[in-house]
Amino acid sequence: MTSAAYIMLDHNKLTGNIPSTLGNLTAISSKYLSDNQLSGPVSASLLNLASYATVTLENNYLTFDGIEDIRKSNSTINFIYSPQLNIPINYTPQGAFGKLSVHAGGTLSNNTYQWYKNNSLYKTVVGDSTFTPDGEGVYFVKVNNSVVTDLQLVSDNITIVTASSSALVNTATKNITSTSEN
Repeated sequence: MTSAAYIMLDHNKLTGNIPSTLGNLTAISSKYLSDNQLSGPVSASLLNLASYATVTLENNYLTFDGIEDIRKSNSTINFIYSPQLNIPINYTPQGAFGKLSVHAGGTLSNNTYQWYKNNSLYKTVVGDSTFTPDGEGVYFVKVNNSVVTDLQLVSDNITIVTASSSALVNTATKNITSTSEN
């Protein structure tokens, strides 16, 4: 299969890490892996292609892991990876309202975390993926990376209602539309 013009694996509900062996397919001009459920670090070997080839990875569950290193390499590959699907937000019981965290990948000091409470920017933190809420509300975070400047990761929502000693339920809402008839 090393002589194929391109490989199209997009829209297939593929899960897990992207196999590094896809990097062995160097004669392929383009690799399309968008709109799946892929996660884990992106191997630089995936871009082992001729100059000006295309690799698409958008709309998966990828983070800055691997993408940051690829962007630093100044590759001549057309590398499309934005946007990504929401990253999970984690709740740890601690104090009155617990502690929230996300894994956005990449170098922690390159990441800026914008924490939102009830859809309003509440706090901006550089290099720390944890946040301690101080009250009830709906929280989420947007994460930017100083190297991967064209990708913003957004977390699911989580609702903090009262102090809890057990994990809260993620209240992610996706693709909801409303119609009304007059």
